[in-house]
Amino acid sequence: MAVDEMTVIRTVIGICFLVFTAKLLAGICQKHKVPEIVGEVLAGVIFGPYALGGMIPFFGEPILRAEDPVILSFVQIGGIIVLFLAGLHLSFADFLHAGIQSFIIGAVDVTVSFVIGVFVSLTLGYSWTVALIISSALAVTGIAVVMRVLEELNLMHEGA
Repeated sequence: MAVDEMTVIRTVIGICFLVFTAKLLAGICQKHKVPEIVGEVLAGVIFGPYALGGMIPFFGEPILRAEDPVILSFVQIGGIIVLFLAGLHLSFADFLHAGIQSFIIGAVDVTVSFVIGVFVSLTLGYSWTVALIISSALAVTGIAVVMRVLEELNLMHEGA
């Protein structure tokens, strides 16, 4: 699938716009003692391709389009990086040191996220296969978000 130069330029400018707004909202959240990731997620929700980012015109087309192959590539790479960084912050020794309470909380978090993801996906009309993929992504990225919040609140290495 060939991608023209204008699509690449539009995508790069759109991603720069998203990163700028994410950092801006993260700074505002940090100033008000709220974890930065809340601002970053809000920026993605508000200015993503399904909201304002899909309405801001750039040379006749939206600056961010969900079906854009370049954006899809960045999304996939970003997902891999988020999961990789989450795995780097926690060693197996840290996991053992955290204790059984942390294991139970983590297991409940993953299970509840997965079950809710399956239920909502099936309710929205997706097939079982798609629902399982969506739920798996929700459960795993939920762990990464929790780790990031704990890190920002300096609770990551408090111990059990």
